[in-house]
Amino acid sequence: MKNVLLIFFAMSWMFSTGQSVWLRQVGGAPSEESLDMAANASHLYSTGYFSQGVNFFGTSLSSAGGSDVFVMKTETNGDHVWTKKFGGALNDRGTSIAVDNNGYSVVAGHFRGTATFGAYTLSANGTDST
Repeated sequence: MKNVLLIFFAMSWMFSTGQSVWLRQVGGAPSEESLDMAANASHLYSTGYFSQGVNFFGTSLSSAGGSDVFVMKTETNGDHVWTKKFGGALNDRGTSIAVDNNGYSVVAGHFRGTATFGAYTLSANGTDST
């Protein structure tokens, strides 16, 4: 029998007093992890990685191989706006995200081999690229 490890993560928005406004749980099998979150006045953004298949608020994604980067955008009330994936056949991760008040986001992370980011395909210099 094969053991499967399920890892779920929760997103929550809190007032400055620490009082939770909402909590949402997303996830799938075998694993995903949110590594960073950022917010502006109207949206929350999260980045991390997932492997194989995952469901983010009804958006199903499949990895291209090992693990792929995800970037997710939600309204401040927790409603899902979109989720995008990036990566290639090897392990890729989004490790940090920043967003400005106009909604422009910048994601940092690393990839191995060749990975696709929207319309751009990049090849790593050596084993890994950041």
